[in-house]
Amino acid sequence: MTAAGYFPTTNSMYNMMTGVEPEYRGRGIALALKLLVIRCARKYGVAYLRTNNDSENVPMLTVNRKLGYLPVPGKYLLCSICL
Repeated sequence: MTAAGYFPTTNSMYNMMTGVEPEYRGRGIALALKLLVIRCARKYGVAYLRTNNDSENVPMLTVNRKLGYLPVPGKYLLCSICL
């Protein structure tokens, strides 16, 4: 599954999440889903498309980089439970 949102004020889209059941991973499904989001973004004529990624999720980082997403500095979270 994948979810994306369009934001008219910035004429942009955000690929909120992409997920594949563990037993189906490694078959190119995530790539196909992300390509559908890109197709949708092109139909909207957006200025840019963005996504976030867990920095330790190497398979999804690989998909995102293959599609041309550029890494930019992100946010850092400190979980109060982890302290």
